[in-house]
Amino acid sequence: MLGSRTTPHTILTLLLTAPLSCTPEEDGDDAISDAQGCRSAVYPEPRPEDSGCGDGIVDGDEGEECDEGTKNDNTVGSCTEECTLPVCGDGFVHPKTEDCDDGNTLDGDACPGSCLFPRCGDGAVDPGEECDDGNDFNTDACTNTCETATCGDGFLHAGAEECDDGNAEDHDGCTSKCKLPGVCGDGVIDDAEECDDGNESMTCDTDCTVTECGDGVMNNAAGEECDDGGESMTCDADCTFAMCGDGTTNASSGEECDDAEESMNCDFDCTLPVCGDGVLNTAAGEECDHNNADDGDGCDEACMDEWLIFITSNSYTGALGGLAGADAICQTLAATAGVPGDFMAWLSDSSESPSTRFATDAYEDRTYTLGDGTLVTKGWTGLTGGLLHNAIRLDEAHNVQDNWNVWTNTTSSGISKGSYHCNSWSSASNSYKGHYGTSSYVSSFWSDRSTTYCSTSLKLYCVQTPSP
Repeated sequence: MLGSRTTPHTILTLLLTAPLSCTPEEDGDDAISDAQGCRSAVYPEPRPEDSGCGDGIVDGDEGEECDEGTKNDNTVGSCTEECTLPVCGDGFVHPKTEDCDDGNTLDGDACPGSCLFPRCGDGAVDPGEECDDGNDFNTDACTNTCETATCGDGFLHAGAEECDDGNAEDHDGCTSKCKLPGVCGDGVIDDAEECDDGNESMTCDTDCTVTECGDGVMNNAAGEECDDGGESMTCDADCTFAMCGDGTTNASSGEECDDAEESMNCDFDCTLPVCGDGVLNTAAGEECDHNNADDGDGCDEACMDEWLIFITSNSYTGALGGLAGADAICQTLAATAGVPGDFMAWLSDSSESPSTRFATDAYEDRTYTLGDGTLVTKGWTGLTGGLLHNAIRLDEAHNVQDNWNVWTNTTSSGISKGSYHCNSWSSASNSYKGHYGTSSYVSSFWSDRSTTYCSTSLKLYCVQTPSP
């Protein structure tokens, strides 16, 4: 109940703080209900019955892509009269983006599939165009007239040209190669330059000096592989890479010689040939080189193969089959023992002897050894001099055959002893005798000691000979 002192302010306060209530009404009208279900007197504006494409409202449910109302237009607008976005192939020419539109996107008819006629700048190289990079810049590789950028076209090609004044003159501030003047490599010979071909050439180095091997400037165009200003460890004086066998001696790289191959004066490793250096040089006359100057290892101090002398392991009567049969015995025994080389018997008859049968000149520089490397003698002179260094007491298999008598009919000087040859070494009869030596001697007795009957079994000396 309001008191007697109720004021307008009090009445307003009570109205604002009093709880609200309403009686919900039936649905069916267009009133809007609040959270308590009370009906609002505000009604939404009804949609006109003639709404649709052209009303300015994009209705996706009706398939509209756009709707600009009265601005919808099939040619000049950004939305067609059917409320679709303009595209190539829709049959309407849209001047802002199309040159033509025949309702399809096929090439080969009056309108290309892109709806654009070929033009410079479209990014496609069309007939009559040298290039087309799709822009209108004149400073790249393709000008805005679709021509390939070239020196002299008047456009500065960034990164490729220093200048371009639109002509081919050299002395007007920009050279004919579009280089700034006074620079080596611009193709213009200036006062301080000997030459300038615009780049390295057969006659001009990159520093604009005349090409010359040894000038310290490598010039590939002139055929130089290197140029260190002279001979160096890696470069020959002729400006080729230093390499043993190239025919150019390079002392800086350690070469003593270089004849391009093994020669009498140069080993294949470009060192001077020295017997005992471990490098075999047949052109210098070496047959072997065991990296030493010692005898007895198969290679003598003169780098010649040492030749072998052995006493046979078997014994034979005087019926040897002649000199040829005795030679065959020596060869067979050597082959069986795995001894390389050719061998002949130290044996004479009435007409032939080692001095006539052997190639004595080939023996003169030879060292003769036993199978274990023991020195027997040196040269033909030593073999026929009447005194050996060591007795011939090892057989083909290096076994000791000491103090054996040996068929020879040969003096220690290598000539025939006479008629004691078992009827030319064909008989084992006691009717004939043969001359022999004894293997334990180093004196002349090694070859020339005494005679015995041809029925006796003695051994043979076998001497290595030059291969045929």
